Amino acid sequence: MKYLLIGLLVVGNAQAQVVTAHEHSDQIIARESGIHSEAWHAVKDASGVQRVNVECGENYIDPPEIVVHQGVPVVLSVRAGKNVTNREVLFSNQKRSIDKKPITISFTPTASGHFPLVCSSLLDGRKRKEGKLHVIK
Repeated sequence: MKYLLIGLLVVGNAQAQVVTAHEHSDQIIARESGIHSEAWHAVKDASGVQRVNVECGENYIDPPEIVVHQGVPVVLSVRAGKNVTNREVLFSNQKRSIDKKPITISFTPTASGHFPLVCSSLLDGRKRKEGKLHVIK
């Protein structure tokens, strides 16, 4: 992981805007890409896989925003929230039923961008909550 330390830049009598010291380079990339600061950033495990636990509730998806790196394998472990039944998750044209026992969606992102992650009711598809999966370089 790279860390960026930026001090105060003085040019003549003018001072440039100072970026927060010790800001992680991924956070800078995310901010510049319009990703919310509350987004969950996936971290590689010992085997080099970005693992993310996702919970689909009645009116929520948690985390609502996920940031992963392009070219690095990802495993989404998706389960229904407490007291929730008859749910499905839709991601990248895969539609899967979910329950209390997590299902896994594995892939390696080949392109950067912003992709929807949708949880909805099997009984009423209009009851849906959309999250975002952000892939950065």
